[in-house]
Amino acid sequence: MGSKAMQRTVERAYKAGRYTLTDLRELVKADIITAEQFQEITGIDYNLEEAGEG
Repeated sequence: MGSKAMQRTVERAYKAGRYTLTDLRELVKADIITAEQFQEITGIDYNLEEAGEG
């Protein structure tokens, strides 16, 4: 899914401290945001994060 509106909502919550990196990883797994959106929000490559390298 990963709509732009959802990305903006998640990004605001993340920056406000209401979501953690773990929360955002779970949102990717649940198909709420995309891996690309995860990277745009956090600045961390989702695939490297999943591999334990991020």
